Amino acid sequence: NPGPSFSHQCPFLQANSSMFRFGKKNKVGAEVGTKLESPTDQEVRDVTAFDEAFASMQLRVAQLEEEMGEIFHNDFKGGDEITVPKFVRNLRATFETRFVKLENMMKQVKSNLRENTEDMDRRNARKRARMLREQQGPASDSDDEGAEGTRGAAGPLALGDSGAKGKVGVSSKPKFSKAPAKQSINATADADKKIRFYVSNRPVVLYPPTNFKKPKDVNEKPDEKLQLDWVYGYRGFDCRANVVWNKDKELVYFAAGVGIVYSLLHHKQRYFMGHDDDIKCLAMHPDLDIVATGQLGRHPRFCVWSSSSMKLLFENNDFHRIEVSALSFNKKGDLLVTVGGDDFHRIGIFDWKRGIRIAEANRGDAYKIYAAKFNPYDNQLVSVGVKHIKFWTQDGKTLKGRNGIFGTVGIKQKIMCLDFPQAGHTLTGTYSGDIYLWEGNNCVRVFPKHHEGPIFGIDIQRSGNFFTSGTNAVLLWKHQGDMLYEMDGVKLDIRKLAHRSKTPELDGTPAIRALDVNNDDDIVVGLSTNEIYMQKKDSNKVMAVMQGHAEGELWGCDTHPEDPKRCVTASDDKSVRVWDLENHVMVKKSAVKSQGRAVAFHPSGGQFAVGRENGGVTIFSFPKMEKIHTMRDRKEWISELEYSPNGKYLAVGSHDNFIDIYDTERDFKRVGICKGHSSYITHVDWSKDGTRIQTNSGDYEILYWEMPSGTLQRYPAKERDTEWNTWSSVLGFPVQGIWPPGSDGTDVNNTARSNNGKLLATADDFGKVKIFRWPSVSTEQQFREYTGHCSHVTNVRWTCDDKYIISTGGHDTTVMQWKVRRPKA
Repeated sequence: NPGPSFSHQCPFLQANSSMFRFGKKNKVGAEVGTKLESPTDQEVRDVTAFDEAFASMQLRVAQLEEEMGEIFHNDFKGGDEITVPKFVRNLRATFETRFVKLENMMKQVKSNLRENTEDMDRRNARKRARMLREQQGPASDSDDEGAEGTRGAAGPLALGDSGAKGKVGVSSKPKFSKAPAKQSINATADADKKIRFYVSNRPVVLYPPTNFKKPKDVNEKPDEKLQLDWVYGYRGFDCRANVVWNKDKELVYFAAGVGIVYSLLHHKQRYFMGHDDDIKCLAMHPDLDIVATGQLGRHPRFCVWSSSSMKLLFENNDFHRIEVSALSFNKKGDLLVTVGGDDFHRIGIFDWKRGIRIAEANRGDAYKIYAAKFNPYDNQLVSVGVKHIKFWTQDGKTLKGRNGIFGTVGIKQKIMCLDFPQAGHTLTGTYSGDIYLWEGNNCVRVFPKHHEGPIFGIDIQRSGNFFTSGTNAVLLWKHQGDMLYEMDGVKLDIRKLAHRSKTPELDGTPAIRALDVNNDDDIVVGLSTNEIYMQKKDSNKVMAVMQGHAEGELWGCDTHPEDPKRCVTASDDKSVRVWDLENHVMVKKSAVKSQGRAVAFHPSGGQFAVGRENGGVTIFSFPKMEKIHTMRDRKEWISELEYSPNGKYLAVGSHDNFIDIYDTERDFKRVGICKGHSSYITHVDWSKDGTRIQTNSGDYEILYWEMPSGTLQRYPAKERDTEWNTWSSVLGFPVQGIWPPGSDGTDVNNTARSNNGKLLATADDFGKVKIFRWPSVSTEQQFREYTGHCSHVTNVRWTCDDKYIISTGGHDTTVMQWKVRRPKA
């Protein structure tokens, strides 16, 4: 409960009065607005009370969300699970209901304030303009614009606004004003013109270039199109049993929202793009061609598709909630069992060929269910999970479950995986590393642990022998009656791969989360570090099939300025990786002491900088990947790096709100500090002559700085004709058309102008990679969009020859390579 009602704390709201704006000093020190309409002292106190109450509500909501987040969004590691009691679920529902009511009330309050202030703002604007003309005389409009202050935002300050010093009062919309649906952009903009653009209801002043003429094709889609060329990555950190062989000895797996079929023979990938959110589970049909995949989402979808033709055969999104967490076909392949990620882990059985659901269990279990499978010998359905094993029978359209009986033989614990050696028998792998043998629903034998940690996979072969995978290795077993015999020792030892697969943030050997063995006894495993390895029969040689960044967010990315075949990325897994974009492999990897958040190449390509989460910057040589320098002048994470066009200076933007300038020719001595932003730095771009930088910040400021001193340019209108060496900023006159309607200012994470200056690529929070014509100056401008990432897309970069776009996904940790297809002449 946020506390007492706002009307009780703030009588001003009961009166439905308006919020007012106050005058401020102009550049010559004269008071502006003293004769304008202004609120009474009581109204000021009421508005202050409103602001304090609203801030208190926001703080309390944030605290509640954090507390609820600790309960409902636990960090899943190695099968750990927190059960959600009924009283906690009721608390969440009550909290959500109250918050919705509170949110609706605030929307109404803002609407009332907006309506009541429009007339007063118009009257005050006319008076303020008249007073300015009287005080300043016949000064030019361009002079007034240049003095508008350090933040590029126009208009008088609303209550609670900061940074009023040095700004001339120019009329703008009130604090709670709604941004217009369409911005009016003149075909020709004179030197004394400016545009007030609204982002998150905040005005951003933009200055069109002198004699700017709107392109005739501004509202047309680009002629170029994108085609997904390669996906670097695999989701192994929170999934299991998601790498399998198909009938053509190709590997089927997923990353982000893409189903991938990889041909080892031809080193080619094919893609299934039928999902609109992150894929979480996978199952292979008995014919070794058809695949089922399930995803996250409010109404999560599961799809059945062919791994040879990549065509969709069946889909459903109206049964589960939160996620589809497990899938499995029966022996005939006509039935598909699905498990949901809701509080009760609903289970359904679908006749997917006919497109109908034939049975369901609305309450699978209160605990997390990891897997559900049909016994191929008797069609018995069994599910396993946290302290859970159930044996299901169908009664009409209802599934009825019998709990497994551990008795005195086994210990009730997390059951991680299962498979079936014969009718009526079930083998399960446990969190402790033991193997349990079940007859019916009774545990009859326990085979002590042979793995150092949980057993994540069991794969039984036609011969009756079976493989198990755990934290350290893959073992081969022989099953006779109620006995198991370990055969031939370790078949694949991950400990031997530790120097190749272990990432710096992991203290032990990565777990094998997926295991599959084909008819030739070739073994493929998926690791918790988002890597796939393969070992052929009777060979000790292990081949890396796919390597990607491990768990954490991926933000840092840059392409080589001269070599179109090289790209560097840095992520929260504390690794820096170099990718070969021609051969589609990772070629080098190095570690950094803390999470990597930004990457930038030197213009010569001989070095690159990595910005870290702890405020430090590490300089690597290229291509040797040797550390040549480290500096740390900030405490917050480094969010942006950019070298000057001649490579002499390096600009480093941080979440401390500063941009530090380093001289690369003087052992990276800091020669300037840009001070003036009131929020964290998001983007930095250098001018072509290297004498200026423009920066964006988290509160939608556009500032300009002289280099290398870091002196603030207090007349932003003077930069209207500056030519910029790169463009990565999300705010500015040439990129105002990239913002979708209703954007909150954080929806677009990055932009990249092509090297030929014809196209603009964007990365947004909706998992989209978009391309626009450059410049993007119309809110009606058309674009082309592409889906592959399903979490926020954090970065986009063009290769130096403009033939490819490289994009990075936040939580999906993938790097995607998009080929630019240009129309034939």
